[in-house]
Amino acid sequence: MHDLARAHAATEAAALPEEAALSLLRTVTDFYAEAVAHADRSIGGRFRLQGPPARSLTELGFAEGAFSGEGQGLDWLDAERGNILAVLRAAAREGLHDAVWRICESLWPLFHERARYADSLEAHPLGIEAARWENRPDAEIRMHNQLARAHAALGDLDRAAEELRAGEPLLALTEDPRLRGILAETGGLVALAQGRTADARDRFTAALAANTERGDQHGIVVQSYHLADAVRASGDHAEARRLLAAALGLARETGDLAMIPKLTLLTARVHADAGEVAEAVAAATDAAEQAGEQGLTSKIREALELLLGLARRSGDTALAETCERRLAELRGPGDRPGGA
Repeated sequence: MHDLARAHAATEAAALPEEAALSLLRTVTDFYAEAVAHADRSIGGRFRLQGPPARSLTELGFAEGAFSGEGQGLDWLDAERGNILAVLRAAAREGLHDAVWRICESLWPLFHERARYADSLEAHPLGIEAARWENRPDAEIRMHNQLARAHAALGDLDRAAEELRAGEPLLALTEDPRLRGILAETGGLVALAQGRTADARDRFTAALAANTERGDQHGIVVQSYHLADAVRASGDHAEARRLLAAALGLARETGDLAMIPKLTLLTARVHADAGEVAEAVAAATDAAEQAGEQGLTSKIREALELLLGLARRSGDTALAETCERRLAELRGPGDRPGGA
């Protein structure tokens, strides 16, 4: 919005009667809560506490087929993130608590796939408070877990562990074993980052069991991925490959597209660890292409960084130059590291 238009809008808004202003905020908040949920659901079949949006995209005013292409939902979330965060702040201030935690839950792919960690650190404390007001311990667990993941991604493992500890007592107030599974998953990621490989394997095994108990196929794929990473760290390349092959088969069978490049990239890392350079290059190339098709910027970067290391290791200067050029493009003004 142009500065003059923004100033005029602010002046007009300030002159509204209080009830009219709150009514407009509810309308805008309801729109974003449902639109963000649609965008989230277009990206993958992950576990969600909230049900499908009440209104269709066309009822919300979107064009026919919106978010139907690969990465379109994620691109929309990224383009709208300034507006969404402004709505979150206003909705939290005015006590629209149910919408606040729902929006936070739906923003997970933006925070995770586009590495918008600063946004996550702002949004999730609002989501935690909103879940408490709504007496939703399940939602509060989810908010603590998603905030823990942001701290872990930024390397603040102590803060991540603190958020997990805040969520654990709430498990006694819920019945869904998948919530225990997501805390075990994040705890495993923290343990793996701290070099506690055996602890990580135990936690991912528990998370996998929780998702298997509920028949959550996406959860099974995700926890198999993490367990394979812990097994890789312990040096068991054959078992890691077995877990990844099974998870890839399930992901393809169930259409879990967002997990396919992640599984393929981890397969490349297993090959690289085992000294299988040609196989690692092939898998990393596939992962970069798969991530590019879905707009998963962080995974494109990871695949290119792995390829660059493999190219230098094997003396492939042409591949190294290509990777360096693509990485420089990703570090352009529109996609700075760290989600700034």
